[in-house]
Amino acid sequence: FVMIVQILGPPAILIWSVYAINWTNARVGLGSWEYIPGSYERGVSNFACQVLGTFFLFIFILNGIYVIRDDKQKSEKIWYVVKVFQKSSHGTVKRFWLRAGAMINSWCVVISAICMAPCFMLSKSPKDIIFDAFALLFLFRLDDVNGDLGFLEEQWDSDLFGTFYNDIRSQEEEQRRLENAEDGCHDGSSIASDDECGDAWHCSVYTVARQILMILLVCVPLFYVFVEGAEPRHILDRRDDLHNKIQEMSDAIEYLKHELKISKEVR
Repeated sequence: FVMIVQILGPPAILIWSVYAINWTNARVGLGSWEYIPGSYERGVSNFACQVLGTFFLFIFILNGIYVIRDDKQKSEKIWYVVKVFQKSSHGTVKRFWLRAGAMINSWCVVISAICMAPCFMLSKSPKDIIFDAFALLFLFRLDDVNGDLGFLEEQWDSDLFGTFYNDIRSQEEEQRRLENAEDGCHDGSSIASDDECGDAWHCSVYTVARQILMILLVCVPLFYVFVEGAEPRHILDRRDDLHNKIQEMSDAIEYLKHELKISKEVR
């Protein structure tokens, strides 16, 4: 279920936020940063939204880059243990799920970074900016052992796994030293570990995701800062409703005036 939420959640938010904005009058400019003292729409709250949104975009995407790097390092250790198990014939691990995990994590981080800008454009107050940022950040941690859901917190011992990995790594390196010594290599130059990425496909997924996030780190904040005229559709709908009500009241007044004029002529 967590996997389904991470796959469908970010694109669902992106599609909703894009269609919830009217892009007809969108243009390049700094009109959204305009400050009018005492104004409800262009006052302190609006300026605070712009500042908070810009800083949160930088922080969020930088955090995404860190998350990708951290997931890649953890995956490399898991792949190392998997390779040792396969060499020793102690068991097999379905590599599909390791690759799927890398793909889903990268997908969740990248799409969440993209959809944050339109979500901030729909925010009406600084509170909405903060809530939207932490709501998207929550998706990152759904599959973490120490995440907010905590399904595996009592069943996964991180310290034990770390000790297990270090022991396996030490034994594997010691075995390589002995093999190299038997082959007559004493300088240690041929003592090379296995591919650090563990799996070329899984390594390339994290690399591509990191490169995309580096581009988004520049493009998304610039897009948020320099695009003006994009208004939420619900505000435009309210304006249309208000215009229709005013028109109905105007028609009713004209009708009453007409009836009053007729009644005066009859008298």
